[in-house]
Amino acid sequence: MTTALGATRFESTSRYDGYAWKPTPQSLSLLSRARQILGSSPRPMTVRQLYYRLVAALVIPNNVRSYQNLVGLLTKARKADLLDTSKFVDRTRAI
Repeated sequence: MTTALGATRFESTSRYDGYAWKPTPQSLSLLSRARQILGSSPRPMTVRQLYYRLVAALVIPNNVRSYQNLVGLLTKARKADLLDTSKFVDRTRAI
């Protein structure tokens, strides 16, 4: 595709091509703890279940902002292929 200025723009076939994310040490620590919890579970869990397990382990506080931050972190980690998505289940969406 060519832009209005005549420059050629790359058209990606995947929405995640070239996704670059530089997580902070705190994000990596939380992601590591989330992976431990997911790995210890015999079956996939929802994001909310993971959130409450992190709250129960006193890793994060129990408030809306913490939940939203966790969702954002998990989304970024998934896009960067740092998270095994087979460990999650979404019972509200048909795949």
